[in-house]
Amino acid sequence: MTSPVGIVRRSGKAQDIAAAHPHAFSGILLDAPCSGTGTLARNPELRLRLSPDKLKAAVALQSELLDAVWASLRPGGMLIYSTCALNREENEDQLTAFLSRTADARLEEQELILPERPEEEGQDILFHALLRRSV
Repeated sequence: MTSPVGIVRRSGKAQDIAAAHPHAFSGILLDAPCSGTGTLARNPELRLRLSPDKLKAAVALQSELLDAVWASLRPGGMLIYSTCALNREENEDQLTAFLSRTADARLEEQELILPERPEEEGQDILFHALLRRSV
């Protein structure tokens, strides 16, 4: 379905959509499934559910998703990679690995967003990165 402003919406498994639409999208938001460690302030029980195996699985899925959606990004297009994770494995290290295996990817910006004021305590911590595909 296409909206009046030219936004194309697809639903389904990201890997399947990407495979069916090579170089089809000029912009992609990948709000990646993650460990959720940036939400610990409001989800303290998460500490009990996290394990090294779950983190490893999240990192593997994020890597798979990055590779899959990159294939559906047009040359010159922008990918926004986002998590609510604090750990480097899901954020900076994930991007370093992706950039090392993806010659046409360029990191334009990355940021870990922390609450700035005391009244924001309990807010989620977010990470995002902007990646551009070479023309």
